[in-house]
Amino acid sequence: MKVIPGEVYNHKGSGLPYEVILISNSKSNDEDKFPVTVVYHEFGGNRNIWSRPIVQFKERFELC
Repeated sequence: MKVIPGEVYNHKGSGLPYEVILISNSKSNDEDKFPVTVVYHEFGGNRNIWSRPIVQFKERFELC
């Protein structure tokens, strides 16, 4: 699955929708030190901002 900023993804456990804000560290040459990370927030919710490594995001979210 390709993760795209601006797209909305559902959390597989809670079913809540989250919008991806940006992908960070995508140009890093050292993924161990600077893993590619997804920055996102609850869509239409409290707007708290979250981030997690893209590998974990792909495991726990699916495109709406």
